[in-house]
Amino acid sequence: MYTEEYDKRPFPFRDFLLKFIIIVIFALFLIWLIPKFTSPKTKATETTSSKVFQKNLATMKQASIDYYSKKANLPVDGNKEVITLRQMISKKMLSAFTDNKGKACNVDKSYSEIYSENGEYVLKVKLKCSDEEDYVLTKVGSYSYCSTEACEKDLNKTDENAKDSTSTPSTDDSSNNSTNKTDNTEKTPTTDNKQQETKTDNNTEQKTVTYSYEYQKTAAGVFSEWSDWSGKEKNSDRLKEITCGSTDSNCLKEIKISTAREVIGKTPLGNNIVATVSYYQVRTRTYTPGATDTKWSSANDQSLINAGYKMTGNKKEIN
Repeated sequence: MYTEEYDKRPFPFRDFLLKFIIIVIFALFLIWLIPKFTSPKTKATETTSSKVFQKNLATMKQASIDYYSKKANLPVDGNKEVITLRQMISKKMLSAFTDNKGKACNVDKSYSEIYSENGEYVLKVKLKCSDEEDYVLTKVGSYSYCSTEACEKDLNKTDENAKDSTSTPSTDDSSNNSTNKTDNTEKTPTTDNKQQETKTDNNTEQKTVTYSYEYQKTAAGVFSEWSDWSGKEKNSDRLKEITCGSTDSNCLKEIKISTAREVIGKTPLGNNIVATVSYYQVRTRTYTPGATDTKWSSANDQSLINAGYKMTGNKKEIN
């Protein structure tokens, strides 16, 4: 019979729909929540290490650009110049680098290298610190927007010098052939250790100028003998043991840690209180950078190059 109680009974489809919506919401919540616990997390030390390394690499790159902003430091005659991090530190171009653990970067395998390519200079700066190693490439040249003799190439700026060189029209006037075919500088052969160049001016006589080029060679640095170990001191500051590499000029102090079981007091009943006590000892050494020997000769003097000398880019007029 159709009664009032039958009218009040809830519709079954409504209950089913409500349960289905609750299940969907719960499933979406699980989908959002699970990755929070399962996705890998970057360790703070790894992030810090990368930031420290990239900062050091950027500092080394800027120091290299500043060094090569002087034309006297740029390589000549297609040569390649390499300066190590050790030499950069020795020249006071920058301070020694350490990683996030305080360990010195490799001063011999970290370097700055520059060479000529298509009228510009390509600068490669490489840094190696512990397990991290990377390098950057950039171009250096004498661009119109440089505030120094040379600077880093900026792709957002226009080099007016390049515009002028490409927009200058050529002249085929026969009356000027003799002038156009005469170079402003003509090299003449020489048998001594200097480079002769002939400068020509359209309105003056030819003048021969002789140049001599600078070469330098830096000898290896010298370490002193290690001092004797100091007496044992209580390691109240919890110093850590330090061992230096035989060729690491940035590490001039070693620390040795030792421990001993000792009586450090007594209990109220008169029994000894024994504990492990830490001690440290120190020894030091000194490092003397190698002397730099300078010689002057003709360009690309193979006898000097084979002897380990490198051209610095400096030259002086003899006559």
